[in-house]
Amino acid sequence: MIKIIKYFLQAIAVYFFFIFIKLIGLKLSRKFFSYVFNSIGPLIKSTIVIEDNLEKFIGSYNENKKKNIKHEMWTNYGKTFVEYLFLKKFKKNNSHIIIKCEDI
Repeated sequence: MIKIIKYFLQAIAVYFFFIFIKLIGLKLSRKFFSYVFNSIGPLIKSTIVIEDNLEKFIGSYNENKKKNIKHEMWTNYGKTFVEYLFLKKFKKNNSHIIIKCEDI
């Protein structure tokens, strides 16, 4: 029963975020949720997996590089979360896609 309540509350939070995103628009939402994901992301369980993978990839010699990668990753997650709500808009106008060397 506790799981059901937990999932229900999470669903309400996500729907609230969706409404909030639509109200403030794409540009502000990207910035806001990049910040939110950077603030909350490091507190979740997957941080251990992220640290292990970065340790394997970079090693312990470059902590600044690992910190930057994690920051960029959470920023990207926040932006992607927002962009899902605007997929129709993206598909409709294709203004976010730039094709270079199309003639090749």
